[in-house]
Amino acid sequence: MRSAAILAAALLGSCAVISHDVTDKAVAAHVVGKCFVLMQDAYVVNRAVIGGNDELFSPQNGACLYGTCFRAVKASVPKGTTLTVTKVVNYAQGDNGRCWRTFARLDNTVQIDHDIELPTCLLGGIQRPWVTTADPSETDSVEFERKWLTPCQPDAS
Repeated sequence: MRSAAILAAALLGSCAVISHDVTDKAVAAHVVGKCFVLMQDAYVVNRAVIGGNDELFSPQNGACLYGTCFRAVKASVPKGTTLTVTKVVNYAQGDNGRCWRTFARLDNTVQIDHDIELPTCLLGGIQRPWVTTADPSETDSVEFERKWLTPCQPDAS
């Protein structure tokens, strides 16, 4: 009986530590596979942890000061660069709750030829998230702050 109670407690507690890929879910449908324009200059930086993803950071967002980033800069990404969102994860942060982890590929950029993480999760606390609502439990869709990313305009051809 005691082992059943321990198992039940572990299963209930594990919900807070399980992340969910929502790339193919309705919550991410209007951003995944879509083009966005970077509204401010940014840097691709190395996350500096084993297995960490490269991340997009903006100097106006606190991660870089006076052109110097606190992590290894891999590339400068100018305002106006386009990117395509490739993946969205409802990410478990344990006792800190949940956040959106969003990944994208920079369009037409030879310096970075792999997916990078967008700053949509407060994990690390260096910069504010680029989403309107960082906590997945408080919204039913992923939306980007327009001061960071705006949808690409269709070609007027």
